[in-house]
This record gives sequence, structure tokens and C-alpha cells, in this order.
Amino acid sequence: MNKAHIVASFMTLQAAVLKIGSSIMGAITRIETSSFFSEHQIVDPTKWHLALGMLFGYYDDKVTGTSFPRLRIAEDEFVTIF
Repeated sequence: MNKAHIVASFMTLQAAVLKIGSSIMGAITRIETSSFFSEHQIVDPTKWHLALGMLFGYYDDKVTGTSFPRLRIAEDEFVTIF
């Protein structure tokens, strides 16, 4: 689990460089995620389990002082999903 948080911290730093907001979500249990994975057929919950979640997004351009000029890159240039 600690390794996942180390990777997540570097992902949030890279997102900040790209002016993308991010948030790390921890405290996720295998029981909670296995039903979600099964229901949405994302991955096989007998082989994989979710250690933590992450959110990425752009700031609201309509709120003064909370946004930066947008820089869109391809998802596969930023992260690999398996």
C-alpha cells in the first residue's frame, strides 16, 4: 500500500506541473471495491483489488483565481491503465 501512495504522490506532482487538479482517495477496502469491479466488469476482482483512488480534473474557469490556462494531453501520455 505504501508503494501505491508513493506513486500517487508523483502523479499528483506531475498533474500540478501540467496545471491539472488532483486528489488521492485512500481508505478503500477490497470488500467495497470487489462488488463495484464485478458490477461494472472493470477488472477481475479475484486477481486485482483497488488500493487507492485518484481524481484528476481541470479547475473551474468561471471562478476567479482558481484556474490556469488549460493544457490537454492524451490520457496515455499521462497514465497507463491496466
